[in-house]
Amino acid sequence: MPKLDRVPISQIQNSALSNNCPICSLLLQVLGHFVLLEANSFLSIRLSEDEPAYLVYMVMAPSEFWEYSYIQLGRALASTIPALPHLGRLQGRSTRPDAPQALDFIHRSLTTCTQSHPKCIQPPHPSLPKRLLQITNHPNNNTQPMTRLIETIPSHSGKYATLSHCWGGHQPLKTTTSTLPQHKQNIPWSSLPPTFQNALTIADSLAIPYLWIDSLCILQDSKTDWEIESPKMCSYYSNAYLTLAAASSPNPATPFLSERDPDWHPALFPLPQNANTNTGATTLHHHLRAQRHMHSGDPSYGPLSTRGWVWQESVLSTRALHFTERELLFVCRTGIQAESDPRKRTLDYQSWMKLSEILPRAAEDPCGTWCELVTSYSDLRLTFESDRLPALSGVASQVSSLIPESHYLAGLWSTDLSRHLCWSADAALSKLSLPAAYIAPSWSWASVCGPVYFLDKDSSLAHGPKIQGARCTVPGQNPFGEVSDGFVTVVGLVMPVTLHRFVIPSGEETRHHLLRPQDTGLEFGELMIPDVPLEETTITTPSGTLEKTLTRTRIPSLTPLSLQVHCLYLGTVYPGKEQPSDPFASYGMVLGLSHTASGAYTRLGLAMIQNNLDGWFGEAMERIITII
Repeated sequence: MPKLDRVPISQIQNSALSNNCPICSLLLQVLGHFVLLEANSFLSIRLSEDEPAYLVYMVMAPSEFWEYSYIQLGRALASTIPALPHLGRLQGRSTRPDAPQALDFIHRSLTTCTQSHPKCIQPPHPSLPKRLLQITNHPNNNTQPMTRLIETIPSHSGKYATLSHCWGGHQPLKTTTSTLPQHKQNIPWSSLPPTFQNALTIADSLAIPYLWIDSLCILQDSKTDWEIESPKMCSYYSNAYLTLAAASSPNPATPFLSERDPDWHPALFPLPQNANTNTGATTLHHHLRAQRHMHSGDPSYGPLSTRGWVWQESVLSTRALHFTERELLFVCRTGIQAESDPRKRTLDYQSWMKLSEILPRAAEDPCGTWCELVTSYSDLRLTFESDRLPALSGVASQVSSLIPESHYLAGLWSTDLSRHLCWSADAALSKLSLPAAYIAPSWSWASVCGPVYFLDKDSSLAHGPKIQGARCTVPGQNPFGEVSDGFVTVVGLVMPVTLHRFVIPSGEETRHHLLRPQDTGLEFGELMIPDVPLEETTITTPSGTLEKTLTRTRIPSLTPLSLQVHCLYLGTVYPGKEQPSDPFASYGMVLGLSHTASGAYTRLGLAMIQNNLDGWFGEAMERIITII
């Protein structure tokens, strides 16, 4: 089989018809079984010795992104095919995730990981979570395991699994203060939603006696119990023998042990010139989009990959088994093993945010590493907006061990607060929203719902404001959880500027520019990225006068405006960590007057100044200001 690189499908079709090329005919037959062949599409073939071939089908989507389909092609039998001596065997995936072939893959992956991976070694006797589901056999050997909730004591240790799942719009079976006594006696199998039943079935088949499920092992009507237990998730997931990730289930009512989509089933194709020899073909990544990966929310990985709580669970787990719609994925601290792929793929930091891989590199710059983690997490979904900080609290607890002298401030760290204040929201306002209720101070990225970004980890920030004080009030018992208020007081350069909002020609978006008093036109202004939509409001100043300002809002507006705000100089960024040379840009926090605290300010967005870096803040005055 030839190695191809971006060959037009039309060329392969012509070769099959005009030259009667048997390999071209086979390739078209395989492609036609799995994808709809389109004009202006291309094929690449990746070959490795004694491994299945990878067919990469490419077509340009209307969105001008390339759409890719990956197809494996290999021998169906163990014996070598003389015409294709270097083509490896393809076992093909099973049609169900609980089929004997799939269960064999799980057992082999676990055995290899626990016996051969130094990075995956766990404490020999890990302590157990406070509550667990205990799996017991039915007295009459019924195939359905029985389960009950047990409460452990600190000296207890043992092997247990955790379940990572989507709550979705359905409320799963829950343990409350009133149902706790009954659940400690017995939880009837019929009362368990299918996702929970499936998880118990898999755990039982692996001889894992305990299972931790959040809705059953944390008292759902006790805020105190939730605040105590949620930061412990870092140890619950990292100490678990295995995390079962119900990636294909949008809610607990949807089982993940079910027949797979026929489009993902393997198929047999007759090899040209030999009707008795077949090759097996199976898709590996059906219709993935270019430059997408699991934790950026590619829908082919299922709804689980888009959830904020699940991101933390994946980050913290020593090893996890993902039940995706197409196949099983075994992920550990050493690598990724796909059910249909005999090769062990190295863990890619960009696609699998494994904290165990990041922490060794984080010792020199834990705060910079934290920014990378937050960027990955911020675009994920949460059923409840109020979970924006709690869903990250387990990871925050782990990172805090690297910087014990630092204070955690609503998603930022005090030891590098000036740098952390330089976050920016996504430039597309359609991806951002203001939470319905208070989550964090306006200077924290957690105060907005949507993707956020920080300065490059390898850059340096100089000449920023001096932090005089910062504090957040944590009303509960989780030091990394919800906050009720917070402030930061700084000494820095502040100057009045005029913010102009204007509608771009398409009429569907707005842009924001900042102008200093001496600037004479928009061509002299600097671009400002708002955190969320902004609206005009009137506040009462400390002197009792009325003054117009801007404030955050939940309702986007296409109305042009021009209004005075203030800009706090956050510093100048230089590429690299060494002695600063040529600056890259300066940053300013755009501020409006607070309508809740007299004399204080709230953050509106971030301005990046790339023109006249030395002189832009030349007219600014040093002031002491408080931002809430």
